[in-house]
Amino acid sequence: MEMRKGAAGAGNATVLGGVAGVGWFVLIGTTVLVVCEYIGWTWHRTAPATAAAVAGGAAVLAAAPRAVRRNWKALVGTLVAGALLASLDYRVADFEQMTPVWTAPADRPADVQAVGDWLHGGLVVRARSDQVVAYRVATGAVAWRWSPPGTDVVCAMSRETGSGTGLVGYAHQDDPCLTAAALDLATGTTRWTARLGDPQDDTVDLAEGPGRMAVAGDVAVLHDARGWYAAGPERWAHPLAGAERVRLRAARRRWRPRRGRDRRPAGMPHHHTFR
Repeated sequence: MEMRKGAAGAGNATVLGGVAGVGWFVLIGTTVLVVCEYIGWTWHRTAPATAAAVAGGAAVLAAAPRAVRRNWKALVGTLVAGALLASLDYRVADFEQMTPVWTAPADRPADVQAVGDWLHGGLVVRARSDQVVAYRVATGAVAWRWSPPGTDVVCAMSRETGSGTGLVGYAHQDDPCLTAAALDLATGTTRWTARLGDPQDDTVDLAEGPGRMAVAGDVAVLHDARGWYAAGPERWAHPLAGAERVRLRAARRRWRPRRGRDRRPAGMPHHHTFR
């Protein structure tokens, strides 16, 4: 009977020691890791965590009841629990502290709005309401600038680029975004422009959504409330009453429908094909 009680007591002591070791390790380890993260250290080895676990286990044993300290199994349980947790590869702050290579100056005037950005080759291209600026990734030097004509503002841009071309939309301040320009991302020159709708037609606005302009490979697509406009080599075609074609780089009109031949029902979308 006494032996059973002794065995039960030893088992309880082992469990108590293990739980105490784990708890103390979590407390000490978490504190150390939080402090290290705050000061910006990143650890990829477990030596500091192991040291914290051993120190925690020793402190637990020192503060534990005498019956626990007498039992070597409690010591083993504490150290094993701490070692198992310490064997995990703790990484404090996965984000290494990074040193800026270069920074762009703040926008002037301060009220200009950012429209979006592209990453193309070795350039970071940033569009804002008054201009589009390309920075060299390696140095931050300005490669080129593009501004909309007159007092117009940049009001939209395509999400992606293709064949070294990006699309931006521009218009007069507070007017619907009606004009699209294809920019050569290597030089910042305008390859072609396309005007959609009429300023009085508020159903046409390239700035209403990110999907209004898109580029995929050498095909560019513009969309308004009446239909789709595409630029690029023809992939497929569907007979329609009218269409316009231009080349992606030249944007010249290839043909147009004859007058009086458009017999589509009212409300049918207008389709314009460019290439």
